[in-house]
Amino acid sequence: MREAGGSAASRRRAAAVLVYGLLTIGTWVLLAPQTELNQHQGMGWWVAGALVPVFGVAALLLAQLPGHGVARVIAAMACANATILAAGVAAEWLAQHQLSGAGAVRWVAAVSWAGTLPLVPVLLLVFPTGGPPSRRWRPVLWAQLATVAVLAVLSAIGVGEIPAGLEPLAALSGVVLLGSGVLAVVRRVAGWRAAAGVERAQLCGVAIVGVLIALGYLLGGLLLLAGLDDVRHVTGDALLYLTMVAGLPIAVGVAILRHRMYGIDPLVNRALVWATVSAVLLAAYFGIVAAVTALLGGSRTPAPVTLVAAAVVALALAPVRVRAQRLVDRLMYGDRSDPVRILRSLGARLAATVAPDEVARTLVQTLTGTLRLPWAAVELDREGQWERMAEAGDRSAASEPVTVPLTHAEEQVGRLLVQPRRGEATVTRTDRRLLADLAAHAGPAVHAARLVDQLTESRERLVQARDAERGRLRRDLHDSLSPALAGIGLSADAASRLLRTDPEAASHMLARVVAEARASTETVRRLLADLRPPGLEELGLVAALEERARQLSRPGEFDIQLRIAEPLAPLAPGVEVAAYRIAVEALTNAARHSGGRHCCLELATGQLLRLVITDDGHGLSNSLGEGNGIATMRERARELGGQLTIETADGAGGRVMAELPTLRGR
Repeated sequence: MREAGGSAASRRRAAAVLVYGLLTIGTWVLLAPQTELNQHQGMGWWVAGALVPVFGVAALLLAQLPGHGVARVIAAMACANATILAAGVAAEWLAQHQLSGAGAVRWVAAVSWAGTLPLVPVLLLVFPTGGPPSRRWRPVLWAQLATVAVLAVLSAIGVGEIPAGLEPLAALSGVVLLGSGVLAVVRRVAGWRAAAGVERAQLCGVAIVGVLIALGYLLGGLLLLAGLDDVRHVTGDALLYLTMVAGLPIAVGVAILRHRMYGIDPLVNRALVWATVSAVLLAAYFGIVAAVTALLGGSRTPAPVTLVAAAVVALALAPVRVRAQRLVDRLMYGDRSDPVRILRSLGARLAATVAPDEVARTLVQTLTGTLRLPWAAVELDREGQWERMAEAGDRSAASEPVTVPLTHAEEQVGRLLVQPRRGEATVTRTDRRLLADLAAHAGPAVHAARLVDQLTESRERLVQARDAERGRLRRDLHDSLSPALAGIGLSADAASRLLRTDPEAASHMLARVVAEARASTETVRRLLADLRPPGLEELGLVAALEERARQLSRPGEFDIQLRIAEPLAPLAPGVEVAAYRIAVEALTNAARHSGGRHCCLELATGQLLRLVITDDGHGLSNSLGEGNGIATMRERARELGGQLTIETADGAGGRVMAELPTLRGR
C-alpha cells in the first residue's frame, strides 16, 4: 500500500479532473433543458448527480496518490462517463438546431464508452493495492487493458455500433472482460474470507456493490423473461448503470473515509469542511434571493437583492467555516480539538465515580467515546507484572497499541494502552499530546485507586495472617501446653494420695511435676516469643539484632558485622517486628546455607527503613528456587507496603534488601 503525500503536479492533475467534471456536467445542465431527450437520455440527470461524488473521490485519490492504479481508473471512468453525458446532449442539441458537428460529437461519445463499463473489471482487479494482487495476475491486467483498447477502436469504427464482420472480435472482447471480471471477483471473495480486521472491512464495500450489480443483472433477466423488456430498459438498466458508474467509486470513498485506507485524512477533512460550507452558503444565498423575489412579486430578482444576499453570504463565511470545521473534526476525531471539554468530561465522570475500582473503566470509556478510539485499556504494575485493570472497545490486530505512562509524584503507577484509529499505523502527534495531558490528570486518580486496591489486599492478608496465627496458637496450646497441664494435674493428684502411704514415691512424682511445669513454662515463653520477640521489648531493634548476630556468629568460621546508621528514625511496632524477623531469617540462611565466612547487616532509615544483608558465600542456586523462609520474608514486607529484593548468583554471594515504610506516628 502506497503512502499518501501528493506533489504540486498531482494537485494540479486533481484540479484539472475537477474542472473537466465541472465543464462536462455543466454542459449537460445547460443544454439538457433546451433539448428534447428520449427515455435513456432523460436518465442523464441521475448520472450527472451520481458523477459528482465520483469526481470528488477521483480528485482526492489523484491529489494524494498520483501513481496509484485505483486513482487512475476511477478518474478515467469519471471523465469517460462525463464525456458521454456532455457529448450525447451536445450532439442532440446540434442536430435539433440543425448545426454541423453533431456526427463528430457522437463519435467522441462512442469512443468514450470504452472507458466506462469495460473498466469495471480493471477496477476490481487493482483494488485496493493499485495493482494486480501478484505477478501471476499481471497477464490478466494486460489482457483487460488490451481488450479495452480493442473496444475503443471498434467503437471508433462503428460509432456506437459493432462494425460488420468484426462481431467475433467484439464477442471475444466481451468474454475476456467478463471472464477476467469473474476471476477478480473470485480473488476478492477469497481474499475477503482470509482477511481480518481492517483489511476485511476495506473489502466489504466493494463486496456489497458487487452483490448489487449481480442483483441488477438478475432483475434484468427476470424482467426479460416476464416480457417486460421496456421496464427492463428504463428501470433495470438504469439502476445497474448507476450502480456501476457511482457505486464502485463511492465504495472506494467509504473505504477511504471510514478505514483511512490511504492516509488522506487531512485532505478528506478539508474537502468535507468546504463542501459543507459551500452547501450552507449556497442554500442561504438562493433562499434569500427566492424569498425576497417572492415578496416583491416580480419574475426577475433586482440587482440590489443579489448584492445584499452576496454580502450576507460573505459575512457568514467565517463563522460557518469555523462551525463546519468543528463538526467535521468531531465526526472524524471526536473531541480532540477541544481538550478542555475532554478534561471536563473526565473530571465529571471521575467525580461521579463512587467505587475506586471504576476509575480505570471510566478513563478508558471516556477516551473511546470522546476521541473515537477503537480500543483503550489501563494496566497496573503488580510486582513487575502488568495486570489489566479495565478496557473498553474492540481491539484488532491491524496495529500495535500505543503506550502512555500514568504517573503520580514522578512515579509510574500504571500505563494507558490505546489502539490507533482504523487504518492508522499509530496515533497522531496531536493525539499523543492530548493523551499525555489526560494521563497527567488521570495519574493521581489511578494512583488513589491502586492504593485502595492495595489497602483491600492488605486487609485481606492481615485477616488471613491473623486467622493463621490464631490457628497456630490454638494448635500449640492444644498439642503441647494443654496435655502438659493436664498431666501436671493428674500427677499432683496422685502424689497427694501417695504422700501418707508412700512418701518416697510421692517425692519422685512431685519431682516429675516440677519438671513438667518448667517445660510448660518454656513452652509459654516460646509462644510469647513467636508473638513478639522478647528482645525487642527489652533491648530495642538495634540491640536485639546485635544479640542475635552474636548468637549466630562462629568466631573464625562465620563472622557477622553490623553497620547501623544511627540515630534511627522512630519506627512503628509492626515495622520493628517485620525488620527483626526479616533480618534474623536472612542471617540464619546465610549462617546455615551460604557456605561463606563473612556476613554484613546494614540498617538505615530515611523516607524508608532500608535493611541489607550480604554474604560472600556461594549464593542461592536457581534450581532450588525459593523456600518457605524467603516467601515468609516477602510476605512480611508486602504486608507493610514494602518490598524485598534478593540478588544472588551461583558462586557470587547473596544480597537481601528490604525496604519498609517507617509508619511514623502510628
